[in-house]
Amino acid sequence: MKKRKPVPPNEEAITDSKDLRMEEYSSFVKTALRRPYLRLIDSALSRIDSEKSLKILEIGCGPGWISLWLAKKNPGYRVKAIDISQDMLRAAENNKKKEGVSNVSFLNADAGRLTDLFGEKFDMVISNGSLQHWQNPLKVIRQSLEVLEKGGICVISDTRRDLTFKGKVIFRLGCFWLGIAGRRGKKMRKGWQYAVEHAYTPEELKDELVKNNIDDFEVITKPVLFTVYIRKQECF
Repeated sequence: MKKRKPVPPNEEAITDSKDLRMEEYSSFVKTALRRPYLRLIDSALSRIDSEKSLKILEIGCGPGWISLWLAKKNPGYRVKAIDISQDMLRAAENNKKKEGVSNVSFLNADAGRLTDLFGEKFDMVISNGSLQHWQNPLKVIRQSLEVLEKGGICVISDTRRDLTFKGKVIFRLGCFWLGIAGRRGKKMRKGWQYAVEHAYTPEELKDELVKNNIDDFEVITKPVLFTVYIRKQECF
């Protein structure tokens, strides 16, 4: 069977609509995705010295839950998070106040301008569900490595287009459940379908990394998603 090519991404910001405000999306994420988000956080922290006071950057933070839960892991962590959606950042700031977290700052910024935005270095750059929106993923990855300290780690997790059989079952059941959950559920179902259509496969991203002489990385695959852990090299 011929492999289906990804749909070109749309870098427009995800904003409020009549069917779904970002606060409603945030509530869904906090409830439905808390466990996988926390697993991603723990997996990322296990790959660096998480006992020290880390400086962390999140790309495409959405309503901010990954950054907030990272910050809660250790009050000594300093977390910065960027997103191009003002509506998402409004929800993130509201969540920050409700959770009483002070060691996170949210910024309205483009993922393709990391080296212009930050003069400091980070111990970790993390992104979840954002890769599918990047017009130039290698540019974002290279800039992520440039703003990392030596030995730091870049963590990129996203939906995969080549869902496994189990992944397809999970996807179809999830779409069915969202479809009967009212207009807000239907809006989120459309977003998930978009994510799968625009996603990379693990092999596609691995090939791009190797072609660009980025070879110190590890890929973990699951039925619906995959995560790449890239270690900072001397050349960046």
